[in-house]
Amino acid sequence: MQSIRPIPVRSPRAEIAIPDSELRALRPESPVPPQQMSVQGPEANRPGIQIEKAVESFVQSIDEKSKVAGRNVAALMAGEDMSLGETMISLQESQLSFQLMVEVRNKLLDGYQELMRMQV
Repeated sequence: MQSIRPIPVRSPRAEIAIPDSELRALRPESPVPPQQMSVQGPEANRPGIQIEKAVESFVQSIDEKSKVAGRNVAALMAGEDMSLGETMISLQESQLSFQLMVEVRNKLLDGYQELMRMQV
């Protein structure tokens, strides 16, 4: 038999009865076990390793886009068979990704400054 526990609502005239089985279903799922999230090797106990790897790959992808755009411009200026459209697209992609990186950095810096202003 399911036990029903009344949950008071703001209105003094109303009470809602929700079975315990439904209340358990509303609880958030348990987080992923640490052994599935951690990195193997000597860095496994280092906190924040996932964020560090994500930022590193983000910066590397932006650097690669910049290098591709530079190679395309150099090839176009050297008279090689390079499309002006492809070159302009690679330049715009590089510029937008760099702007995104700057904005992400700004948001992270704002968050850090906000944390530093908090009184403990």
